[in-house]
Amino acid sequence: MDRNAYIELYNYGLTAHMVQKLCDSYGSADTLVKKIKENPYLLIYEVKGIGWIKADAIAQNMGIGRTDVRRVSAFIYYLLQTDAENNGNTYVEFDDLVATVKAEIPELPDKDIRFCFVDLLNKGVLYFNKETRYMGLMEYRKIEEEIAFELYRISSAKTYSISDVESAINYCQKKTGYTYSQKQIDAINT
Repeated sequence: MDRNAYIELYNYGLTAHMVQKLCDSYGSADTLVKKIKENPYLLIYEVKGIGWIKADAIAQNMGIGRTDVRRVSAFIYYLLQTDAENNGNTYVEFDDLVATVKAEIPELPDKDIRFCFVDLLNKGVLYFNKETRYMGLMEYRKIEEEIAFELYRISSAKTYSISDVESAINYCQKKTGYTYSQKQIDAINT
């Protein structure tokens, strides 16, 4: 690995342990340096365990300004992720989200806020419900849809009574020629 890349990463305020973790994620120190130079906030999206505070510290060490659209976009992602993790809310009212961004970065022009939201929507990071005006992270929406599908599948499944289970056990034993132990039968009934 390139020694100069490691030195550069340390200059961004990363510890040796964090550099190693990130190099493992990206394959090399050179690739990591390239990614961080492009957009240090990508770490939030791409590396588990790297959050807003760490990525923002790296960006500040690099001289990225408070109103940089990369920072604002990452902050929006962070707000939605934090609200979901801390409060269980996988979506937030859009106007409340905009108000929070404006309160945190009051010098940010409205056009830049709009750009960040549109960019995140176009990249598939966010979803927006026009009817309810709620916004959330697409990754959480997909998880919710999968859960809803599984709950529907389970609730729609045919149910069996204990007598049906006993018949099924007997059928399987005859079909396979294998006799279940009492523990196995108890487990199946449970």
